[in-house]
Amino acid sequence: RCADCGKAMNRKTISQPYRNYYYYICSTFKKQHSGACTKHTIRSDRLEQAVLETLRSQIALAVEMDELIAEITAAARAAVPQTICRPSGHSLKPSVSASSR
Repeated sequence: RCADCGKAMNRKTISQPYRNYYYYICSTFKKQHSGACTKHTIRSDRLEQAVLETLRSQIALAVEMDELIAEITAAARAAVPQTICRPSGHSLKPSVSASSR
């Protein structure tokens, strides 16, 4: 979408004898010309590269967050004392008897 008018960007092809060039142009500019919006062109290959880099960055961030969550979870589990409970709900920790007091 165009950052100024919010309308779609349309793909345009420029044919040259040795290769074709593809780019995106603001649809408002294309339909109504310079009075409604500015040209806002971007080459297709540059846009695709920017999108690819952004996706790679977001994937790396998600992987990093997963690793951080795993570390925090492991640290939290290590910090909580483990108590084994009997089916009746009583702990297996030694109890203090009246005779040992």
